[in-house]
Amino acid sequence: MLVGVERACQLSVLALVLTLGCGGDDSPVGSDGSVVHDSFNVQVIVKVILEGVEEDVALGELSTMEIDGESYVTLSDVVTAAFPAESLAQLQADFEGADGFKPGSKDFCKDTIPVDGALLTEGYLHPQSRNMRWNDSLSYPGCMSPTDLAIITLGRKV
Repeated sequence: MLVGVERACQLSVLALVLTLGCGGDDSPVGSDGSVVHDSFNVQVIVKVILEGVEEDVALGELSTMEIDGESYVTLSDVVTAAFPAESLAQLQADFEGADGFKPGSKDFCKDTIPVDGALLTEGYLHPQSRNMRWNDSLSYPGCMSPTDLAIITLGRKV
């Protein structure tokens, strides 16, 4: 009897694995590096922090715009979703990838960070991969576009 129950459990696990399948290269990645499967209906989020207050923003709930054939949300929309009462003009922003990368840690980007909050309208985030980019007119170096952005840390201008 015990062998039959054990075999039934093994078959159930196998069926579950076959049903869920494996994530491909285009699957969104969570902040801990794990693949987020669409079949679980998990939202891709970015954490926005202002003065110790943390807010998670679900990128899939924001309106998108098309750039070079891809959909993006603006960084300004992400920040406004987290802190709607705040004026972007009074803020500045720093960024951190899921791997801990911060643009200000690179020589080419250290003078660009923190970014003036008013410029967040010129920054974009891919709502599935969380890869960041900026309007080309800003001529920001590559280190200003971290992949898999996990955290936007805001501060008030002094």
